[in-house]
Amino acid sequence: MCTLGVSHAISKQYGLEFAVEHVLPLLFPLLTAQQLSIQQFAKYMLFIKDILRSKKGEV
Repeated sequence: MCTLGVSHAISKQYGLEFAVEHVLPLLFPLLTAQQLSIQQFAKYMLFIKDILRSKKGEV
């Protein structure tokens, strides 16, 4: 869950474009980790969906 907090901070500091290009590719492999609980998976997915929705609205 620390990676989620860091990812959120990076996206706020460096912007949406940076998050889409550099942060999301690092998060996707974490979604397949069997150690994630359902709640943790849901938090990661919420963060990813928010970034993708923001990017879609920006275009």
